[in-house]
Amino acid sequence: MQKDNKQQNKQRIKPAALICIALFIIALAVGTYLLITHIRQRQAEIEKHRLNAVTNIEYGMYNMASTAETIIVFYSLVEQAGFFAGKTEYEKAIEKFEEAKQVAGAVAYKEGVNLAESGIEEMHERIIEAKRNEARELFSEGNQLYEDSQYFEALEYFYKALEIYLQLEDEQGIALVETRISSCEQKLAEIEQANQEPPPDDVQDDTDTQDNPDNQSEVLSNYEFNRSISFDMRTLIDNQNQSPANRIRMGSTDGLNEGWYNGCGWVATYNAMIIMENPKHPAEIVKHFEERGGVAFGGVFGTYPNAIEEYVKSFGYSVNHTLFPQMSMNIDDAIKNSKVSILAYLHTNAAHYVTIVYNEDIDKFIVYNDSFARARSVSLGFQEDTNIGAAIDSVAALINNTRGILFSFSLITIN
Repeated sequence: MQKDNKQQNKQRIKPAALICIALFIIALAVGTYLLITHIRQRQAEIEKHRLNAVTNIEYGMYNMASTAETIIVFYSLVEQAGFFAGKTEYEKAIEKFEEAKQVAGAVAYKEGVNLAESGIEEMHERIIEAKRNEARELFSEGNQLYEDSQYFEALEYFYKALEIYLQLEDEQGIALVETRISSCEQKLAEIEQANQEPPPDDVQDDTDTQDNPDNQSEVLSNYEFNRSISFDMRTLIDNQNQSPANRIRMGSTDGLNEGWYNGCGWVATYNAMIIMENPKHPAEIVKHFEERGGVAFGGVFGTYPNAIEEYVKSFGYSVNHTLFPQMSMNIDDAIKNSKVSILAYLHTNAAHYVTIVYNEDIDKFIVYNDSFARARSVSLGFQEDTNIGAAIDSVAALINNTRGILFSFSLITIN
């Protein structure tokens, strides 16, 4: 009986062992699969990191190459700037330094940015010094002419020097030149007074020149000479000291009857007629002034405001003429409401006429043939707003706040 039980137990043990073995094999297979899967995943992650590392290394090398090339470009631009500086072409040198600054900034090359900025600052200083030297040379040449008693020739140099000193806001230079200009004009006035006969009682009488054969001869002589000078009748005059404007003759006083000295009145009229799309040759304008007594004291004191008013009115335009406009109106508003205006003001050395238009697109006044306006335009940073003329914010401010301008005595608005 016991033997049979043992036999049965043996038979029961075999299936259990088989089950255990099977379970072990399954567990081993699952573990092996999981291990292989983990190894493969790990290998995939390692490969991913390896590829990223290679990419980063390659990108870093590219960046290094780009930076090196950029720095080469930077120093090439600096070298070009130095070349232009050596030729005293400082504006071009500044352009190259500006380009170099941008290139250095693109790769965060701080030393390069600082170098370029220093170069730009130095070029600006050189420009200022060059202008100051030019003003000194002009003053020296004018002073030599003054010592040789060539006063009207000296004035041209003094006025050019004054314009530069005004741009530089060099008060010492301005004072020095203005003193010399005042002396020059005093000498010229003394010469004129000594040589000139007493003027007629009414110098603006329309019959003056026609009743005086000598004067009429002078008018015709000036007219023939002026007609020989070519003007394109389209370009406004922005500097009466330059050819051809400086050659136009008006009046009878030798040496003081040329455009550089007394031409501001006819220049302002010439510019206004171009703006009104009705251009006239300077010879015609000057002849009209001379024939109708519009030239003051043989041209020494330029043109009477009434002569300009009469000339413009003769073409049928609506003209409003106000004397001492600062006392009775807002000058800026009056000019804004006109197509073109002619303003006359007195400064410490003489009187001057300018042509003014209001440019609505840039909300600024454009003043032609005026060094004071050019200096103000530069100081306000407006100079680039127009290719000709000086762009300023306010004509009233120009008159009221400019050192050297005393007051305005005539405003002619034209529509």
